[in-house]
Amino acid sequence: MKKFLIRLAASAALAAAALHAQAGVVSGTLNGWQESSYSTQIGDGTNFLKIEWSWATNHFGYFYSVSSGGSFQVAVATGVTDINQITDASNFNYGAYATPALGDGDVHNGVGSFVVWKSSDQRYGVLRVDLIHDRKLNGTWWYQGDGTGNFNTQGNQVPEPGSLALGLLALGLLPLGTRRARTAAR
Repeated sequence: MKKFLIRLAASAALAAAALHAQAGVVSGTLNGWQESSYSTQIGDGTNFLKIEWSWATNHFGYFYSVSSGGSFQVAVATGVTDINQITDASNFNYGAYATPALGDGDVHNGVGSFVVWKSSDQRYGVLRVDLIHDRKLNGTWWYQGDGTGNFNTQGNQVPEPGSLALGLLALGLLPLGTRRARTAAR
């Protein structure tokens, strides 16, 4: 029974570590964000990046890093059409501002540009620009504060608590079943 409890505790610790590793990405939306009226924050409320943009022409905008107590840089994620393609955000070509980014999803195969911000302490934010019109922006943002720069969540979904508990219980009971089978075979 003692070995069973030790294995069950070890399984629970591994599952908790996996949950923590995948909990780094948070997301939200921006609707009607007025050009250059103010910077905005993307993040979990406690940890965040400040971002800013200005209108270039209809459907295009410039994106800037906004420094507040740290160094931030920005890049356009050329060729990215889905957030799950960004598995290492450190690989982009960063600078103080990003070149105009397409912001009208209808013009770009239904997907707007992805703009990426990074901080000096390896926190990352991504904004998918869905629409820029009349000096207002709509988009979806993601924030990754664990330092990996990995925004891919496909195949890494966190199981619901009930499924996780059932899996851990089965894992813990497995040694008992094999022991009983060995005893019956003798």
